[in-house]
Parts: sequence; structure tokens; C-alpha cells
Amino acid sequence: MEVKKNEPYDILFTFMADFGFQQTQRTVQVQSQKMSQRQIYSLNLLSMNSQDLRNEIFAAVDKNPALEIVKDPFSGVSSVKEKTSLSSDYVHFGKVSASGQEKSDSFQEVLESRPDERESLQEHLLSQLNVSKVTEDQYELSKKLIENLNSSGFHTLAPHSLLDKNNPKHTTELLNFCLDLVQNFDPIGTCCTDIQESLFIQAKDRLDVTDTSLFLLDGHFDFLSPPRENSILKRIHDFVQERKKLVFADSASSAKKTDYHPENFTLEDVKKALAFIKTLEPQPARQFNSVSSAYVVPDVYVTKIPLDTDLRDSSDDVVSGNGHCTFKIRVADNMIPSVAVSSEYIRAAESSQLSGKTEDKKFINSSVKAANVFIEDLEFRNKTIVRACAAIVRFQLDFFEKGPQFLSPLRQKDIAEEIKVHEATVSRMANSKFIQCEWGLFPIKYFFSNAVGAANSAKKSEAENEHGGSVTGAVSKESVKYEIEKIVNSQPAGAKKLSDQKIVEQLEKIGIKIARRTVAKYRSQLNIESSYSR
Repeated sequence: MEVKKNEPYDILFTFMADFGFQQTQRTVQVQSQKMSQRQIYSLNLLSMNSQDLRNEIFAAVDKNPALEIVKDPFSGVSSVKEKTSLSSDYVHFGKVSASGQEKSDSFQEVLESRPDERESLQEHLLSQLNVSKVTEDQYELSKKLIENLNSSGFHTLAPHSLLDKNNPKHTTELLNFCLDLVQNFDPIGTCCTDIQESLFIQAKDRLDVTDTSLFLLDGHFDFLSPPRENSILKRIHDFVQERKKLVFADSASSAKKTDYHPENFTLEDVKKALAFIKTLEPQPARQFNSVSSAYVVPDVYVTKIPLDTDLRDSSDDVVSGNGHCTFKIRVADNMIPSVAVSSEYIRAAESSQLSGKTEDKKFINSSVKAANVFIEDLEFRNKTIVRACAAIVRFQLDFFEKGPQFLSPLRQKDIAEEIKVHEATVSRMANSKFIQCEWGLFPIKYFFSNAVGAANSAKKSEAENEHGGSVTGAVSKESVKYEIEKIVNSQPAGAKKLSDQKIVEQLEKIGIKIARRTVAKYRSQLNIESSYSR
């Protein structure tokens, strides 16, 4: 019997016969970079906004006994970490049956699913404003102040930013009148900057208020930390002595400070003041529905300052304008607690009494070291944010000086090259953070905008002459959207609505050349309907 050869396999084996299987050893040098755990944690802190960072600080304080909170803007009187314990007389342990657990879960579900039908703070204040005898300007500004309140009844944006600069009637006197009006609505103490101002307004409205209470709440709120009578009285006496040393103090300000006569306060006065302050409401808006009070908190403040203002020399947080002003950049600290290493742990680490207790000394040293590392990471976060935002201000000077329509194209890569960090670091810095400036509250990522082409040089020159030099080369996407909204809103009431092609032609007249489909896309993003629907 003849067996046929499998020709394809024969060819394969013949081809592989020239190759031998053997092991070889080679040395290869590869360079790679791995991030340490500390670097990863530092970048995580950098990506957090103010609220997340606040929660992270409290978590770190709870975890590390060597780390303590020195000052908390929201804590009022209490300023350091405290550990509380419940008396065993009030703690009871027991087991629940299956049926009892089922009933408890059912009752809890009913409570959680029930909507909050309480009146909101804004609704309650507006109902009082509607029956108040005020002028139209007073009504409109008071309404803005009410709509600017957060769930605690405090300002979200600075009240001065609500003034209409184009309205000559919007003066500081009008703002003060409206603030006083809303602050004395029920509940008294809303429409304030912070807890201290709220408590002071509540105290002034009470007939049983004492001079000592008003003195402590009127600029001397820090005397209440810690809230011990002897400590408070000592601080008052120290304040009086320091004031006497101010030989060159202004007479008007000195007279204002002596209205309460703190030199005559006694320990009994301080006790009565403490008891009175405890009867005030630190959050007068807590009884109202706060579901509709969603708001964001600024993470960075950019403040315009006149050139003649005396500023400390710093290349990171001061940016010079175009010859008209200077911009001050600072990280918001109205939500972030101040932390420090516990003095007790520092003394314990330096003490020689723990020389024989190896485990105790090791724990104390590691806790102090971890606390110092955490504080350094916080400083790194703040410096990086300030440097990056200062670079943004330098690139966007026209925006911060003239307004949102002057936003220039900017990439995250440009900021990264400017402050010499990786582009991913800039992205983390800008994540979920907001800048508060003269023109309002903006996400940091708002300032990173793609470039949009401009018209030819002749039309650009005409547009620059017509608009005061506002159009120079390529413009940002946000600037184009601003111009589209401006063109649509500037049409007379009875005029024919402009189509997208007509808007393209209007934009080209001011030096901006974009396609009709781009106008349609930006118009849709601005929630502006088509000419047919308008």
C-alpha cells in the first residue's frame, strides 16, 4: 500500500530545518519614570475643588492625631479638633427582631421618599419684598440680593458685583439700603457675608442685648475662641492696653472703638454676653427648603487693584495690567481650614522621656512626619493653582480688563509651558474649579478656548477702527458666541429675524469669518432658536 506524502508539511519542515532553537542572554537598559505615592496624592489634592479639599482635610485630621485644625471659617467659636464621647448612662445595646427591622426599614423608606414641601428661603424673602414700599431700582437690586443667597442665607457672590455699572442710580447708598432692608426681613440675619455679621445684625435687633455682646460681635469675634470667660476678658483687657499705645491713632476711628467702653467690662458682663450669644441663630435659613439653592463656590479670586496700591513683591500672585491696573490672584480661604502640627506631638517627639519606648517614639515621629508632608502638599497645591491662574491672567489680560467679549484663544499647553509643568498638571488644576473676578464667576476651563479664524486684513482693520481695536487676528470660540448673542439681541422687536447666513455676514463685518454650520452650532449652544422659530 503506497502512502502519499503530505507535501505542504514537508516544505514547512524543510524550511525550518535551517533555524535552531537556542537561548540567548542580553543586557538592555530602559529608562522609565514612576510616580511615588506622595506625588500621586499631591496631584489628587491639586484636582480637588474647595469643598472636596475641605472634606479631605477633615479626613486627614481624623486619621492623624499629630495634625490639628487651627482655624475653621465655618466652625464659629470652636477652632480645633475635638473628640467627644458619650456617657455610658445614655448608651444602650440590644438586638432587633426580623419583623422589627422590616418595619423600621419601611418607616425609613417612607421618610426618605417624602418630598420636602417647606417654603424656600428665596420664596419667603421675596414674599416680604413684594409687599414692601420700595422704588423699582430698590426692588430689582433687593431681588438680586435675595437670589444671590446660598442655603445658609449668606452671599454667594460679592454684593457689589450685582450693581449695574451702566445704571447711574446703582450706587453704594442704594446697595446699603437694599442690604439693610433684606437683612431685617424674617428671618433676621440673612443676606450677610458670614456668621459673624449675621449674629451682629440679630443682636442689634434684640432689646436685651448688652454692650459686651455687641463689642464681641462687632469685629472681635476671634475673642470667643476658646469660649471661656477668663480668656475672653483677658483678651479684651489686652486689646484696651494695645489701643492706648497707639499714640498716632486716628481720632475718628478711636472714637468709634470706644463706643462700647471695653475698659469697663467685667467678668460678669462677659458671662452674660456668652449666654446671650448662645441664644442667637448661626444659620437663620436652616428652617427653609434648600433644594433649589444649588451654587458653586469660587476657588480663586482675581482682584483688580489700582497701580498706586502698595503690594508686596511677588511674581506669582501679582500680575501687571496694560498700564492701567494690577491684578491680585489668591486662593480662596473662606472654606479651607488652616492646619498645623500639634504642639504636644512636637514636644513629645523632641522629649527624651520616650528614649526607652521605641514603639511610642516611632508612632509619634511617623505621625509628625506625615502631618508635615500633608501641610507641604497643601502648600504645593496652593502655589500651583496661583501660578497657573496668574499665567491665565497674563494671557487673558484683555478679558480681565475689558470683559468676556475679549477672551483670547488659549491652550492648556501654553499655560503648562509658561509655568514649566506637565499639561496634565494644568488639567488637574483646572478641574471643577472656578475663578471669581470683576465680570463674574467662571470655570477655570472657560479660559481655555479654541481659536476661530478671522476675516482678511482689510476687514479686520475696518473692524478694529469701528470697534475700538477689539478684533485682532484669530478670536476665541467664547468671543464668537458672545458676538452672536449680541447680534441676535440687538435686533429691533418688529424686524425680520436674522438667518444663520445673515449672522455670518454680520460677523464678517467685525472681522470674524466662520462657516454657517459653525454659527448654527454656537447658536444651539446658546439656546437661541433658528430664525424660523424665533
